[in-house]
Amino acid sequence: MNYSKKADYYHVNNAILKDIYPIDVGHARLSLRRKPFKNKYPYYLLHYVVDGDGAIEIDGEKHIFGKNSVFILPPNKEITYYPNVTHKKNPSRKINGWTYYWINFNGLETKKILKTIGISDEKYYFTEKFRGFEKYFKIIFDKPRSNIETAYAATSALFAIFAELNPVLDEHEPKRSKSFDDIFKYIQSHLYDTELSAFKVSNAFVISESYFSRLFKKNLNTSFPQYVNYERIKKATTLLVTTDLPVKVIANSVGYKDALYFSKTFKKYRLLSPEIYRKTHENNE
Repeated sequence: MNYSKKADYYHVNNAILKDIYPIDVGHARLSLRRKPFKNKYPYYLLHYVVDGDGAIEIDGEKHIFGKNSVFILPPNKEITYYPNVTHKKNPSRKINGWTYYWINFNGLETKKILKTIGISDEKYYFTEKFRGFEKYFKIIFDKPRSNIETAYAATSALFAIFAELNPVLDEHEPKRSKSFDDIFKYIQSHLYDTELSAFKVSNAFVISESYFSRLFKKNLNTSFPQYVNYERIKKATTLLVTTDLPVKVIANSVGYKDALYFSKTFKKYRLLSPEIYRKTHENNE
C-alpha cells in the first residue's frame, strides 16, 4: 500500500474480469488549503464522499457533493476538483475539508454495466444519498494484501456498490409493485415496533431511504411517517376506550418510546389529548 499524508491507496495490478475491473482504489483527504486542480483520466472514477463538501466541474457544469454522495466520472474529459466550496444552505458553516473513497476502473463492458444503474458520460452522479458504503472500502484497507487479494477485494467492493445503486434507478420496471407488496407486509408486521424507521425498512430491502420514500408515496399516496403515525393512533384510540392501561403503556405498545411525543401526535389526529379523549368517551358511555 502506498501512503501519504493526503491519501492512501492500492494499485490493482491483476484483472479478475475483462468486462470491468478496478485499476486503483484509495482514500483521499483534501484539506481546505488545497487549491482547485484539473486532470484528465483514461478510466472511470467512482467516488463515495465520507465527509465535508467539495465540487466537481465537467464541461462547464459544476456540482457540489457532500457526505454520502456517489458520483462516477467519465474518462477522457477534463475534470476540475474544488476541495474548498461555500456550503449552499449555510455559507458561514465551517467545513473540515473533503474526504472520500475512490475506485478507478475500466473494461470492455463498462459502459453497458454503468447504463444499468443509470450512469452515462453525460449523467455521472446520483441525487440520492447512500449510507454505509465505507464498509466496502474498509475490507480493502483493513490489512496488507497481496496483488491478487487486492484485485479480488476491489472487484468485490465495486460490484457490491453497484448492487446497492441499482435499485434506486430501477423504479419503472413491472416487478416493482410486487416488491412493494413485500415491503408493505414487512411494515405491517413491524408497525408497532419502537425501532421501526424508514432507514430500517430500506436497509432490510437493500434500497436507499430516498427511493423507499418515493416508492411508498407512489403506492399509498401518503408519506411513510404519516401512514405509520395514523395507523398507530388508530390502534391507540382502540386501547384507550377498551382498556384501563396507562397512557404511557399504550404509547409504548403502539410503537412510541416517548409518551410526550405520543400525546402530541395523538392530539394532532384526534384533536384531544389521550387523557381527555378517554374521559370524553367514558362520559359518552
